[in-house]
Amino acid sequence: FWRHIPNCEDRAECQLCATTEDMKHILIECQRPHRALIWSIAKQLWPNKFGIWPGISLGSALGCGLFEFHNTKGEKIPGAQRLFTILMSECMHLIWRLRCDSVIDRGGEEISIEEAYNKLKQALNKRLQQDIQQSNKARWGSHALPKDVVGSCWFQ
Repeated sequence: FWRHIPNCEDRAECQLCATTEDMKHILIECQRPHRALIWSIAKQLWPNKFGIWPGISLGSALGCGLFEFHNTKGEKIPGAQRLFTILMSECMHLIWRLRCDSVIDRGGEEISIEEAYNKLKQALNKRLQQDIQQSNKARWGSHALPKDVVGSCWFQ
């Protein structure tokens, strides 16, 4: 993408890994410390009661909303599906944003681990607050998120 834009050709290659900056590299393969930290935290946040962490691949990242998790009786676990989608989508978005911030806005300066951690914490707390607000039946009526889904997703 960047190779064809004048004065932006250097953005086409990861300065750290010396390889093409495509989506798979940015989300899965890049050696930037904040990327590994973000995925590690996502895995740590995954409750054991929902089963094993599915792992990170380009397919699981892009198809995160299609995953289904079932209990031993074969029934869907709505909290697990919701949490997985939130964790994957928020982590992908943050990794992408931090990469753009580092490469474009900071001229290649790396993002600190502390900054990445704080931004992930902020993003997930924001999603939690949104879910809590959207479960308010008085405000949203029949469009409100079921409280049991919000509870099983966030409060294990």
